[in-house]
This record gives sequence, structure tokens and C-alpha cells, in this order.
Amino acid sequence: MNALHYGCVGNILLLGFFGLSCALEGATLHVERAVYAPSEQVIVTARDMDGIHGSAWAGIIPARISHGDEGENNKHDIQYKYASGLNNGRWVFNPVPEGEWTVRLNHGGRELASAPFRVSKTHVPPGQNAPELVVERKTYAPSEKVLIHFKAPTAYPSGAWVGMIPADKPHGSEAENNKYDVQYQYLSKRGEGQLTFNAMPEGKWTARLNVWGIETASVDFEIGKNVIPPGQNEPELGLDRNQFAPSEEVVVRFKAPTAYPSGAWVGIIPADKPHGDEGENNKHDVQYQYLSRRGEGELTFNALPPGKWSAR
Repeated sequence: MNALHYGCVGNILLLGFFGLSCALEGATLHVERAVYAPSEQVIVTARDMDGIHGSAWAGIIPARISHGDEGENNKHDIQYKYASGLNNGRWVFNPVPEGEWTVRLNHGGRELASAPFRVSKTHVPPGQNAPELVVERKTYAPSEKVLIHFKAPTAYPSGAWVGMIPADKPHGSEAENNKYDVQYQYLSKRGEGQLTFNAMPEGKWTARLNVWGIETASVDFEIGKNVIPPGQNEPELGLDRNQFAPSEEVVVRFKAPTAYPSGAWVGIIPADKPHGDEGENNKHDVQYQYLSRRGEGELTFNALPPGKWSAR
């Protein structure tokens, strides 16, 4: 507000050294709820306002400010409305920042009535979903998309987001999560639904829901190279026999998860080379073929020199 508002109606008029004031008794203010989310309008009902002048005003004022004086309230209000603007006995105030607040009715230099309320970033309005993230599975292969089911209050702004963040990063701060996310998606004011994220590197991860500077929900999952998705084949290689003539083709039967990338390959490698590392196998293979995302089949390799070999 920019100025004080004077003018007196009602039963008692006081004139004295300090000027005009009004003893207006009986008016009360009622806030619709004790707690609001930062995006919600604040609804205030005024009762027993008979005889109160239309220039009386209600302001939103921090709760820490001393009560009683219109001048002090005028210094600190962040929004105000006149009594003449009451609609069916109600004022509707714009959303208010997080904190402890009061709405105060003022006129003639005095505060006539007040009511407290609080705004909290973690508040879930009545009838809305509490924030929750659920991952479809706890483990994924590196080639798989990650499906996250979410619930959230529709009071969240459209910019509320879910990000994929390494599990070792501290929880709680939207700004910190924003530094480390490798993918993110907005909720766009949806109260529930699914978010599908692209395949991710091996490691331990968390999906985290962020809004108003804080993290309100999270869920852990892991990406592992040895993960076999449900319903897919375990990796397996087989031969019809273990000995071949130098002139014979070698047929290798395979099964593999279709989650393997198209570049998964089977190579023929001398048996005396160490097992376990793709890079080492790649150094020593004499033939190779790609699986091309097939879940099972046969691979026919050309005849090999005499010796001990392994298909890997």
C-alpha cells in the first residue's frame, strides 16, 4: 500500500490529540485453510462487517510484525484489498511466498481484526496427490529405457520436474539436483502419469522430483551390464560338437537378451587368452559376427586353423 486510509463510520467516534480513529467492534476475519502451497490463492472471509466503511482494508502481512497499528501494517503488507471489494463476503488474494503470515483488517489508524495462515512448499492441498515416484523395476540394462510413475499435487507449477541424478549426490536441493541431472522432464501440472527416460550409463541413479527450490520425492534404481530384463533370454553359446576338421565351418548357437545393443558380437578367440574383458577379446579375435539384437539363432564361422579355440 502507498497511503493510510481514514474515515470513520460506526458507533463510536474518537477525536483527540492523535487525530481520528474508530472503535469498530465485532468484525472478524477467517482464512479458508491454515496452510497453503506457494501457488495457491488465499481465500479470506470477512464477517460482521456491518458499519465498517468501504475504505477499510485487509492486508497480507508477515506474522512477525507487531499487531495493532494500521501504520505499521501499511509498511509491511505485500498485498491489500478494500472492504468495498468484498465479493459475497470474501477476498481472494494472489499466491503468497513461503512463510508465516497474517491477514489484517485496518481502518482509522487501528488494526480491527486478524487471522493467521502459513505457506509451505511441502504442503499438499486437500484432495490432491502427495508427491511420489515409483520406478517400474529396480534394475535395468544399459540399453533399456527407464519408466517412472509419478504422483504430484496439481498445485505444483508447470515447471516442476523429475531429473535423473547420480545416487551419490546429496538430496534435498533443486539447485544441486539441477547441477547433476543427465536427463529431465516436466510434469506440466499433471497429477499423475508416466515418464519414459532414455537409456542410461551403468551405475546407481535416483529419479528426483523438484519444485520451488526443494526436492519432494525420489526413488533409486541401478543400471547394470549383466541385467537380464524380464522375459528375455540369458546369454548362452552352444556347439553341436567340440572338435572340427580344419576344413569345416563352425556353427555356434546363441541366445541373448534382445536388450543387448545391435553391436553385441560373438568372436572366435584362442582358448589361451584371458576371459572377461571385451577389449581383450577384441584384440585377439580371428573372426566375429554381430547379433543385431536377435534373441537367438545360429552363426556360421569359416573354417579355422588347428588349435584350441573359444567362441565368446
